[in-house]
Amino acid sequence: MPQKIIFMHGLESGILGKKSQYLRENFENVYTPDMQMSMLNLKKKNSIIRNVTRTWIFRMWTFFIIIVLFRLSYDWQSLASLFFSFVSFFLIKKRIFQSALSMSLQQCTSIQSKALQDFKPDLVVGSSWGGLIALNCITQKIYNCPVVLIAPPVKMVLNKVDFSGQNWENICEKTKQISSLVHIVHGENDKVVSIEDSKKLVEKTKVSLQIIPQGDHSLNYPLLEQQNALSLKNIIRELENRFQ
Repeated sequence: MPQKIIFMHGLESGILGKKSQYLRENFENVYTPDMQMSMLNLKKKNSIIRNVTRTWIFRMWTFFIIIVLFRLSYDWQSLASLFFSFVSFFLIKKRIFQSALSMSLQQCTSIQSKALQDFKPDLVVGSSWGGLIALNCITQKIYNCPVVLIAPPVKMVLNKVDFSGQNWENICEKTKQISSLVHIVHGENDKVVSIEDSKKLVEKTKVSLQIIPQGDHSLNYPLLEQQNALSLKNIIRELENRFQ
């Protein structure tokens, strides 16, 4: 069994999530770095919504709307300015989200990069958002070890960060070089991250893919069922045997 495992949690999960607890129960030395990540939770310092407030374009828009509200006198010019302010937000919101998502990606990669260098794991398991971060770290050659990616939103997220698709192409090229280290597990009925995204990654990189019949996005069943042949523990054992 691998002696040291880093688990990279999902977008709305954390250090006390079900998969993190499962790994700690079944393996001796498991570390789950807290990425402080969420979509809408402002308490999480690397959340996308919190990074929205850090983007220069959102701050400029906020400054503009404050001026409009401060000078609002309910004449037609003021009301027109107020209307324009809200319309302009809908025109720039896609760019704001892109910048905030990119910031979250960089922040989480930085946290996990330090964890990889300090902890020096024998294996990395990344779930959903954590799977993307794990692949990002490994392809940047921050650390070199086998990785299990559970429903990783690689193409989905990278194409939102970079509309040209170049980031997606780049990570595919880098993954080709380490394809033997990467094993993807994806549910057949995943409604959050399409299994087609993982299939496209496999097509471009030749990494291994294990499809879970009828599996949803979380894959808490069957991955966390001790007696199941498709349990995460058994998947890790098989991966370990491959590298012995």
